[in-house]
Formats: sequence, structure tokens, C-alpha cells
Amino acid sequence: MRKSELIELRRLVNEERNRRRRNIELKQNAFVKEFIEINGILDEEGDPDRIKQILNGILPTFEITKTNGIYVFIKAHGFDTYPIKRGFDGKTYTVNGPAMHRDYKDIESNEVVTADSVASPGGLLISTFESNHLVLDPYHNDPGVVENGFYEVQLDFFENAYKFGQPKAKRFLLDKYSKLN
Repeated sequence: MRKSELIELRRLVNEERNRRRRNIELKQNAFVKEFIEINGILDEEGDPDRIKQILNGILPTFEITKTNGIYVFIKAHGFDTYPIKRGFDGKTYTVNGPAMHRDYKDIESNEVVTADSVASPGGLLISTFESNHLVLDPYHNDPGVVENGFYEVQLDFFENAYKFGQPKAKRFLLDKYSKLN
């Protein structure tokens, strides 16, 4: 994300943390406590120090215009044996033989990219997309994990970017999650 976007994200998180702290202070007042009890207001505000909880509320509407190009492998589908005539980079490729379509999701923009992996002469599936981007495979595409842990990776990135900056957030992801082989 752009530096200006990170600054704006930090401002929004800090604003929400301050609002939550002020609510905690207000709830100490006897009149406010009575008002909450009389009106049956639920106290589900949350801890101002739970950054991931705050980010969960901010990220769905927060727009990022430039990303670091970090993707999570979401799923593989459509094993075909016909020629592939498209590439993620806009070039046209024609490869006869087995091909698998793979979905990847950008952790910052939520953009889903479908790219083809084709069989090499040795029979291994290779992907131009995977060789040109950082692709994480946190749960090795375990069917029991929603979107291969995408949201966990996303929150880890943004929490660390908020606290320490984007380079350290990227390093954290590389240390914690395995890359797609």
C-alpha cells in the first residue's frame, strides 16, 4: 500500500482506539452505567488494544490503490488437457498438455487472480504467476480452512504494518507462513 494509505489506516485505527478508551472511561460514571442498564444496551465494544478486531471493522471499506504484490493461494481447479491461450501478464501462450487453473488473492486489495499452471517437460506444474509474485500457502490448501487462511494472513500483515511498517510486516509473513512451492 502507498505510504499515504498506511498513514490513513493508522489514523483510523488510532481514532477507533481512542473512541473505545473514552467509552471505557464513560462507563465508569454511575449515570452512564444506569443509562446502559435501563436501556438494555449491550456492552460489546471490545478492547482498544485488540488491533485485529479494529482492523476487521476498517478493512472491508478501506481502499488500497497500490499493493506489495503478496498473494495467498486460494484453490486449484479445472485440470484440463487443451491448449492454453492466455496468460496473467496479457501475453498469449499456447501450450498443449495438462494445465491447472489456480486462484490467488491479494492480501491488500482482495483482488482474485486466476492463472494457469502448465506441465513442464518433466511433468511438474509450473506457473509464471507464481514465479513473478510472492505467493503464500499458509495451510497447504487444507479443505477445512476457509480460503487457505487468507483472512488470518491479511490481518497479520495489516497489524504488523500498523505497528512496525510494511517491510517488517512482509518479513513477518515470510517467517510465519510457507511460500507456495
